[in-house]
This record gives sequence, structure tokens and C-alpha cells, in this order.
Amino acid sequence: MRWFASFAVCVVMLVPLYAQEDPYKDPGHKGDLPTDAEESGIGKTFNVDRDQPKPLSCDTKYFFRAVTHASVGNCAGYDFKNLYYQASDAAEKRAKEMECKSGPESECKTLVTWRAWHSWNCAGGNADAVVVFGAACPKNPATFAKTPSVKKPKPADLRAPNAPPPATQPGTTENIDITGGPDPVGCTPPKIERYEYKYAINPQPASFEPQVKEAERLAEAYAATIKCAAPCKAQPFNADKVEWSYDGTYIIVDVWFVRCR
Repeated sequence: MRWFASFAVCVVMLVPLYAQEDPYKDPGHKGDLPTDAEESGIGKTFNVDRDQPKPLSCDTKYFFRAVTHASVGNCAGYDFKNLYYQASDAAEKRAKEMECKSGPESECKTLVTWRAWHSWNCAGGNADAVVVFGAACPKNPATFAKTPSVKKPKPADLRAPNAPPPATQPGTTENIDITGGPDPVGCTPPKIERYEYKYAINPQPASFEPQVKEAERLAEAYAATIKCAAPCKAQPFNADKVEWSYDGTYIIVDVWFVRCR
């Protein structure tokens, strides 16, 4: 009986260990696409070639780029206002997520952000807007040079394509790409949106979990920016399907969800 009791204890102890096996250690997926909805063609990709330091280094400039696309049919007379601000909001939001050193001994604890570069154009019925925001933690915010820099365009400026500013577009290690434009989304039938998160890493990590969780967080934030056409109602965020893989350079996580019903 003592031998049997010891064996039973071993089995009980082993079961929890087996149950804790990481479900994210290999490429895989969870969930399924809803059968009553169709893919909308609208999506957002967030590409990270290199992580930004946390906190940012003092007196160093970092740049964050967002691009938006929309099929508009006829470029003549197209108003870029909504498309431009969709890109602008995405780039600015990411720049403002950066962190500076904190604490009484920190020499650069104030985050500054600015509109660094932009462009908008339309050709062949396809409109695009590009906005780059800068972020930095300067030791002296009052004298820090926010360069390059462009002014926020006026509504009249956005009623026609613009020539890119003379300054060269700053290089970035993070890029946001939004396809589909800013128009409200219908729900007859409900539309499936997709968020893709690409994270450069080599070699393949032991677990995909950090990137999957980050993709789900970013997808939820993106879903909150999608407007629903009346009478459709915005739904609480739910990742219907999540898929993760590794292509030798990037971990790629796709998150599908329905925003409007």
C-alpha cells in the first residue's frame, strides 16, 4: 500500500507539470473565423524591425511612421483629410507611448513629440498618406532641436495632393501600414478585420507568447479606432482567431476580429 500511495503522489505531481506545457512554444493558432461574416479587406500591419529602448536614451531622436491607403476611384478633387489624420493619429499615438527615465536623479524625464515629416498623394485611383512623428527625451526640452519638422496641414491643404517636404524622410525601425481608409464599416454581413504584428527576432524564441499577447493588445487598440456605419453597433473586442508563425526573420501574428454588428 505504501508503494501504491507513493506512486499515486508521483502521478498527481506530474499531471500539473504536463498541463503547464507552453501552448505558444511552436507556430500555431487559436479560435476560428465567424461563419456569418466576411473579410473586409481592411487591415493594419505593425512592423517592428528593432525595439525602441525603454526608457529612451537622453537627447536621441526616434521616429515613428504610419501609412494609410484607400481606393478612391477618381483622384480628382479627393479630400485627404480623413486619410491623413488616420495616419497622423496612428504615428502620434505610437510616439507618445515612449517612456523617459523617471526619478529625481533623471536628467531627461520629459518626453517631447513632434510632427517630423508627411506626404499625401493619389494616383490611379489609389490615395496614400504618410506621416512621421518624432519622439525624444531631451536634457533641455526648451532648446532641443525638433528636426526635421513640418507644420500640421490646414484643411485646405488636404484638398489636393502635396509635394513631399524638402527634408529627407527620417529612417524608422517601426512602421504602421493601414489599408482600407477611414470610412465607417458596415455590418451586412458583418466584416472581419485583420491586425498583423511583425516582430524581427533571430533566432526563433522559445515561446511566441510575448508577441501574441502584444499583438492582441495592439489589435484591441486598433479596433477602438474603427467607426461603424449606422445602424451597426461597435462590439466589445474579441479576438475570434489568432495565428502565429516564424519566417526566419520575423515572428508574424495575425489577429482577426469583428468590430461592427
